[in-house]
Amino acid sequence: MKELNLTDIWRRLHPEKRQFTFYSNPHQTWTRIDMAWMRRWLSYKLKKKKEKRLIYQLIDSKGDTYQEIEQKKEIIHKYFEDLYKREDVSEDRIKNYLDEVKDKAIGEEMAELLNKDITESELKSAIESQKNNKTPGPDRLPAEFYKTLQESLNIPLLEVMNEVMSNKKIPKTWSEAYITLIPKEGADPLQIKNYRPISLLNADYKIFASILAERLKRYLNNFIHPDQNGFLPKRQIKDNMRVILDTLEYYEVHPEKQMALIFLDAQKAFDNVTWRFMLLLLEQMGFARKFIQAIEAIYYKQTAKVMLEGELTDSINIRKGTREGCPLSPLLFVLTLEVLNRNIREDQNIKGMKIKKEEFKLQAFVDDLVFILEDPLETALKLLEKIETYGEMAGLKINKDKTKILTKNMLLRQREELADLLKIQVMNKVKYLGIYLTSRCTTLKENNYIKLKQQIALDLKKWENLQLSLIGRISTIKMNILPRILYFFQTIPIRLGKDYFEDLNKIVLKYIWQSKKARIKLKLQDARIRGGFGLPNWEVYYQAANLMWAKEWITLRKTRLLTLEGHDLLLGWHAFLWYKGTKSQSYLRRHYIWESLW
Repeated sequence: MKELNLTDIWRRLHPEKRQFTFYSNPHQTWTRIDMAWMRRWLSYKLKKKKEKRLIYQLIDSKGDTYQEIEQKKEIIHKYFEDLYKREDVSEDRIKNYLDEVKDKAIGEEMAELLNKDITESELKSAIESQKNNKTPGPDRLPAEFYKTLQESLNIPLLEVMNEVMSNKKIPKTWSEAYITLIPKEGADPLQIKNYRPISLLNADYKIFASILAERLKRYLNNFIHPDQNGFLPKRQIKDNMRVILDTLEYYEVHPEKQMALIFLDAQKAFDNVTWRFMLLLLEQMGFARKFIQAIEAIYYKQTAKVMLEGELTDSINIRKGTREGCPLSPLLFVLTLEVLNRNIREDQNIKGMKIKKEEFKLQAFVDDLVFILEDPLETALKLLEKIETYGEMAGLKINKDKTKILTKNMLLRQREELADLLKIQVMNKVKYLGIYLTSRCTTLKENNYIKLKQQIALDLKKWENLQLSLIGRISTIKMNILPRILYFFQTIPIRLGKDYFEDLNKIVLKYIWQSKKARIKLKLQDARIRGGFGLPNWEVYYQAANLMWAKEWITLRKTRLLTLEGHDLLLGWHAFLWYKGTKSQSYLRRHYIWESLW
């Protein structure tokens, strides 16, 4: 057998990697560098993640501050033991609640799909879908291990997974996890509650969970209402924002109607899901026996240890919640939350926004919920009662300190009355899915685009002393700046003038050339195949994002959304693509979103 060197081993572990070739010395000896590692190094240099995740001090329940690692481990252990403690809820009470909601059954065809044995093709697909260079779980085996040794491992893996489906027995290692803590932005780092727990799971478990998740997605995409856009195929976060912006525009031209948007903050939503509620819901909906057995095996008994400064806390017993980091976790959460959302939609006592035959009461992106209420002084209290009743069964807890209300067409005294009634703050400005909203869409540019441009200038000023090449600085723009501004282009496609893109280019070019005159004359924004460097052309990205919104009107597929956006159009919107219009059609440009698309 041929002896393998390090290069051969690396290539076998990373067959899918793109390699970047360059001359490393005058003799033109070829050296290969893995581009993914280069990107990770650059990201580390820019964000300094390691420093941000260090927990220097923690405050215990008595208010005392500690720096010693053993005392911090005790604080963390006690907090998560209490957080994941099982809450006693009567099983009969849960069943009665689910009987009243009466979710529809999944059907024989889908039940058969979920019930069948796992096939080798499903296993191979799941293994290939695992991301490389991810921190492994407690057994320290990364995804690359299973990708490299598929020929040897696939048969025993299949046997283990089908044994789980048939006999409800999982390997002990599947019930174990390491938890890494991610600080929440803008929150007090001394409080352990302000850290998000991410579970590091063993790769073989994640492969199994990925197979079940792919099967479940096929059903959920048809079952879950279009109001929920999180973690489901062909659903996007921009649709949530589009509905909210169109709602504000609708009430702008209907000042006689009072409206409130309630932005719900659920306290540790993923960590509080009641296992018994989730499993009884699956039974009531007629999920296949083997599928339920697999879920029961996973959610029977779990343990975890929290990672802190290279050490581990004592083992923590977990008796509720879904693991953030598990492929199944968001789908199971979305399924249980749909019980609440469906209950609210069907309740005639909760008045939403009615347009023709459509009624809009809520928008959701996983646990980010916003409720749309007309006449909120009459119906808002009924909504909260509905949420609290569901919460007692399923484990959802409202954080009233962080829940916010945005109103439209309400007097100051009415807003104060609403805040006093619900014990929730009524705000002039709210942040939803990373976007700052007020009651008027005309503030979107100032509160979002202008502030982002200022933040970009500050970030580039902070990074200008990093020892990076020209290509490295352009990569910085593509990795860090482009995703942030592209998100705004996709979610709030308002009208931006040429001056905005010119200002943005000046800020970026100043960073690239380090405040000096350009050393060479070249078109940085041109494609690499034409000799350029692929620097983003902001205006082209902006136009493409707008066209994606206009596409909905051309294809006319999302009829529910278009009913809202075209609530008072005298002609079909697609007619305006070739019709110049008259003064009688000038209202088209008074709508803040229509104007941008036009």
